[in-house]
Amino acid sequence: MADSGRYDYIQTRLQARHGQRPTAATWQRLTALRDLSLFLQTARSSGLRPWLEGFAPDTPPHRMEQLLRQRFRAEAQLVASWQPRAWQAATAWIAHWIDLPALGGLLRLEQPPAWMREDPDYGPLAELPRAARGEAMSHSRWAALAPAAGRSIDLRRVWFARWRRLWPQQRDKQLELLATALQQQLPQGDATATSPAADAAAREHWRSWLKFRFRQHTRSPLTPMLYLFMLAQDVERLRGELLQRRLFPPPAEAA
Repeated sequence: MADSGRYDYIQTRLQARHGQRPTAATWQRLTALRDLSLFLQTARSSGLRPWLEGFAPDTPPHRMEQLLRQRFRAEAQLVASWQPRAWQAATAWIAHWIDLPALGGLLRLEQPPAWMREDPDYGPLAELPRAARGEAMSHSRWAALAPAAGRSIDLRRVWFARWRRLWPQQRDKQLELLATALQQQLPQGDATATSPAADAAAREHWRSWLKFRFRQHTRSPLTPMLYLFMLAQDVERLRGELLQRRLFPPPAEAA
């Protein structure tokens, strides 16, 4: 493992970023705001401000999603650059975590939504017949996920298998145990198989588990990756809040 001085440096930067993440009270306050303009104004007074740069109440929904994905990928690449070289590839792989829902849809659906064809990331795959997308994916940055094409596999499981293969051969046994536990904590991949309440409870458990392990396992190669998983949850939640208000605005009050 890297020397303690390097991880002191990484831990300091991670703690600063973790401290900027929205608290439960912040989310509660934002959730109560039904108007998108007011939501954006209030969210910009929190640690969400960098994520909302360039957002306006009339920003197209798919542009919002695209910007959030781009910013998450950029953050993952930045955090990976702090890691010792042997751990950088595994950390950078988390940049693709944000793509898994859309990629899963592309592999399942004969006719993907129109927005996917216009999206710079997914458009080249969305334009192809479904049967050809797996082969095309094998020549893309998501090549490691291509084996799931045409098979009923949760892409996150395939993602995890690749993630583990990117780890250096020399690693601490405790990290192996923690990584196994991390994968076991995943909510079910198909939210339609459970009730909304059960799915929400599973996601809250996943959130709490990540937060506890992040605080417990400091100054290790896995700490930056735990941070990125927590950040992905924030991005997923922010995306949901934005799209709900953008696509289903509250009715205008009568004059």
